[in-house]
Amino acid sequence: MTSAPSPSLRNATAAVVAAFVANGVMFGSWAARIPAIKEQAGLDAVHLGFALFAAGIGAILAMSAAGALAGRVGTHVMTSGTLLGCAALMPLLAIAPSFVSLFGILLVFGAFQGSMDVCMNANGLAVEQAGGRPILSRLHAAWSIGSFSGAFLTAAAIQVGVTVLGQFLVVAAGLAVTALILGRTMLPDRRHGEGPSFRRPPRRVVALGLLAFAGLMAEGSASDWGGVFVKDSLGGTAQEAAIALAAFAAAMATARLLGDHLAARWGS
Repeated sequence: MTSAPSPSLRNATAAVVAAFVANGVMFGSWAARIPAIKEQAGLDAVHLGFALFAAGIGAILAMSAAGALAGRVGTHVMTSGTLLGCAALMPLLAIAPSFVSLFGILLVFGAFQGSMDVCMNANGLAVEQAGGRPILSRLHAAWSIGSFSGAFLTAAAIQVGVTVLGQFLVVAAGLAVTALILGRTMLPDRRHGEGPSFRRPPRRVVALGLLAFAGLMAEGSASDWGGVFVKDSLGGTAQEAAIALAAFAAAMATARLLGDHLAARWGS
């Protein structure tokens, strides 16, 4: 019979769940508004693709440094700080007037979001190890629930005529408040890495990396381009594009809620 988790561990678990939800809300809100931002900046599909690619570049450039910095100041501090950075940039995404400006903003936004992704996952792993039971799949389910909520709320905002800037200002304010709370409630977690920062990965890690690449390619295609496809190719409305993204996020959440149970039963 396992003992019940302590109140401090429960609070830390709730905090890291909130971090995943906040990141998901941010992403869902942004992804559902991509068609509108594409029109505002006057982009065609090619230029939009390069602008979205900037977010990936920023994330790749920042992730290794974020892991090293988190080892010094703590994953809880980094999660809070990078969420504040994302909150500050969201309104700028809403008013980007051109390809160059959107590319630059997404480059920095991707760096903050990618860094937050690394640090909140590391903090979730620390909470999982402290509690002695798997929670990572449920944390990613929380992200998908947040993404669903962001896309669903975007559909509602479009219905009542809220502008992209108005919506992103409200979302940014909520993210900023959440970030300040997370900095005080997440599990303190500082780990100094051993050995070199970069090394040749073993074959099993390469195989896992290829598997993750395939999964993220599918997820990124649906998230970044699903709304544009519904609106531009299928002739749907902006609200229908947001609803399509919400349906995708809901399906992801449903599968991820089962992940920890399956991992506990059959192994990772």
